[in-house]
Amino acid sequence: NSPAGWSGEVYIKGQQLALAELLKYRIPEGYRFRRGQADFELWSEWKKGRMRWLGGSTGLQNLELVQLSQENRVANKILQIDRLGGNIRWQYQTDGWDLDIQDIRLERMGLNWPNSRFSIATRFDPRGHLHIRSGADFLRIEDIGAVIRMFPLPDPEFEQALASMRPHSDLHDLRFRYDADDQHTRWSARGTASSLFTKHWRAIPGVNNLSTRFWANQDRGTLQLEGRDTQLRFPRLFRDPLTLQRLEGLLQWRRQPDGGWLVDTRNLLASNRDLSTRSRLRLAFPADPKQSLFMDLQTDFRDGDARTTSRYLPVGIMSDKVVAWLDHSIESGRVVEGSCLVRGPLRDFPFNETD
Repeated sequence: NSPAGWSGEVYIKGQQLALAELLKYRIPEGYRFRRGQADFELWSEWKKGRMRWLGGSTGLQNLELVQLSQENRVANKILQIDRLGGNIRWQYQTDGWDLDIQDIRLERMGLNWPNSRFSIATRFDPRGHLHIRSGADFLRIEDIGAVIRMFPLPDPEFEQALASMRPHSDLHDLRFRYDADDQHTRWSARGTASSLFTKHWRAIPGVNNLSTRFWANQDRGTLQLEGRDTQLRFPRLFRDPLTLQRLEGLLQWRRQPDGGWLVDTRNLLASNRDLSTRSRLRLAFPADPKQSLFMDLQTDFRDGDARTTSRYLPVGIMSDKVVAWLDHSIESGRVVEGSCLVRGPLRDFPFNETD
């Protein structure tokens, strides 16, 4: 009669179940469903009191989850999802489990995901170390970000960056892997992002309409930039967004032995109706935040229209008198070609004499 000895198959079906009542005492403290309905039809197999597999279809409609403030128990954050559903299959393995979700359907704020699939497999090796393999056909980053922001994050800096930059993009063909042992954890991720939009945050520029292909792990990464009619926003440096008809290049980064990071690109192409440039850039981010960021930049430019000089003046690091003079002194002309070199700790910019 012990549940540990039970074996069999279970079928369960539910329609228009009110989540506010169904999960009232089954979700973490500080959260509450204001509304939402659930439909599901599931089959499962049990052996010796353990579920061996679970499969079927699920659907949620008009979901509203709120995070309550600790002070007065009013809604602090709200997550609204119009519709979420898919066909799931969970499979027990002797050393872990597999989860496969197909025909994912998600609608939020009137926008629908394309029909997509998500899979994850976990395994534990003989020493109990966790290994994860995961993949997704499609993710909409603003929807994932809305879910993440509902929960406390271990790194306040990341939470602030996510809230400030508010990234929007469609991610495709994502792959993720994670491996742990007694001394290290290793991970890697790759995929593509289309129509990326972010607001600026600190020294990171805002971006509009940029496509990328990326690969990264815990120590290094690459970002292939593929932009058409892309806008870059440097509000602390330029007065207006920089609009580029073309932006292409390979950006790479890697962790340094002292814990800092090195970011470089050897052939960054950017052009619009006013100017064409080819740049080499290296940025060294020190491990000690008290030390200055070091930049090594060389830009070659050609076919420049001098009448548009004001658009490209880095007014954030120039004196008002110099900016005013340049704004009114250059009336016409053509830049056949030229070069610009900036090399040194940015904390000391503008550099004087031989600095």
